[in-house]
Amino acid sequence: MPPSLFRLLPRIGLILILGATAVLLYLAIPPSYSKVRKVELERSKLFSNGFARSNTRFVLFINQYVHVGFNNQLLESILLQHFAQLLNRTYVFHPYVWSPTVSPFVFDRHPSFPYFYLRPSRLPLSAFVSGPLIDFPDAVTSEAWEQLCDAADTALVEEESWERDTISAQAWWTQKLLERGEKCLAVRFVGRKPFGFEFFDDPSFPSVYQSLAPFFRRFSFSHIVQAAAERVRKSLFNGVPPSHILVVHFRRGDFTSHCTYIEEQRLPFSGVNNLADPSFDSASASHSEFRRRCYPTPAEASLVIQKAIKESKTPIEGVYISTDAQRWEIEQLSASIVPALTVRSSRDLTLGREEKHVAVAIDMAIAEMSGVFVGNGWSTLTATVVMLRLAIRDSDSLRNIHLF
Repeated sequence: MPPSLFRLLPRIGLILILGATAVLLYLAIPPSYSKVRKVELERSKLFSNGFARSNTRFVLFINQYVHVGFNNQLLESILLQHFAQLLNRTYVFHPYVWSPTVSPFVFDRHPSFPYFYLRPSRLPLSAFVSGPLIDFPDAVTSEAWEQLCDAADTALVEEESWERDTISAQAWWTQKLLERGEKCLAVRFVGRKPFGFEFFDDPSFPSVYQSLAPFFRRFSFSHIVQAAAERVRKSLFNGVPPSHILVVHFRRGDFTSHCTYIEEQRLPFSGVNNLADPSFDSASASHSEFRRRCYPTPAEASLVIQKAIKESKTPIEGVYISTDAQRWEIEQLSASIVPALTVRSSRDLTLGREEKHVAVAIDMAIAEMSGVFVGNGWSTLTATVVMLRLAIRDSDSLRNIHLF
């Protein structure tokens, strides 16, 4: 080896190490969603310039959920946006907040693997969804609020409703806020939230859904989500039409313990899920029924899936398992489904950097377009998918929705 080349070896080694480190950091550090954020900021400027002198009124809900699952935050945002419409105000939407830290990303335990990974502490809501939840005149960004609502135009409403049931609490808040004439209202719910977890489990929720149906007809997922869902469907199922695919939401994760709480509290199905199975009575259900329906074994889940396949008017050619389960459970479930069918799961997805952190919405988009859907009655993901399917299909669509 020439002496000159020998002297270059340490430098070459250092360059390779630095290059490998840069690649690892690129893969490990979450994306910034800079393009998505840029669009949101440009939208904020447009709103501010165009509506600063208009008589449009706004409402900001200060203490929305953080550090809970995407669908819990999504459903709360949908309900609050609907509430804002009842108040004749434009809803100010927040980003999806996993951690209220100042850091752009945080360490978190992976739901399916025994290790920690970096995830964004906040994601722009428009990375997940499009439509009335983020578009003017139905909604504006928090940045637009800061530009449109100065101290002189803003009133803070911070009170607690002592109404015992959720519907009465909502009526109390509606009357309270309709009386206010300020351009901008910043609302902090003290005590029980009128649009919180309790409302998702309230037996009256399905009746409220009728007024939400127009919203869901206009709802859509973001371009990132829709493009990924379509690409995934075509690649995993070789172009099989959506109507010939069954999607099953096989919920694991924190349901290991949450199902115990559900049984202790005798909670009914979440949201509109009881429309898919009105026969379930949480007050009289046995321990074995709660366990089988909330945390079914792969074998028990397979029985429900096979029944749904037999009852489908459209031949099912593929099954997609939307899940946070361990691989061995997915393999057991896959093996017990009709052998002739193509079975794929969330673990089989090949996603880009921005797509990985909105994977839950990609699963939901696949479930929304599928011919048949099997879900978990206490899951808010299942509840959101059911609402989307009911809104965009005819009433007969309940035939193609099944619960464990």
